[in-house]
Amino acid sequence: MTTLLQINSSIFSTAGNSSQLANEFVALWQTNKPNTQIIVRDLANEPLPHLDAQGVAAFFAPEDSRSPEQKAYVATSDVLINEKNRLNTLS
Repeated sequence: MTTLLQINSSIFSTAGNSSQLANEFVALWQTNKPNTQIIVRDLANEPLPHLDAQGVAAFFAPEDSRSPEQKAYVATSDVLINEKNRLNTLS
């Protein structure tokens, strides 16, 4: 099965030209390859944290002593890793 990762980043959401173009591309893609799994990541509506010193510290902190912020950072990282792994196994 083919997997397509659509990354949107328009501050105008679905009204943005880049989002409209991406949606048109994906629709055309699905017409030609109907069994494609589409994963959509909208970075304008759900921004990802930048890797910084606090984020790196979260990975090195023992799991049971992580602050709530560190736990959230690691959880976000885990979601992205799992998404990447899904892309690799489905492609």
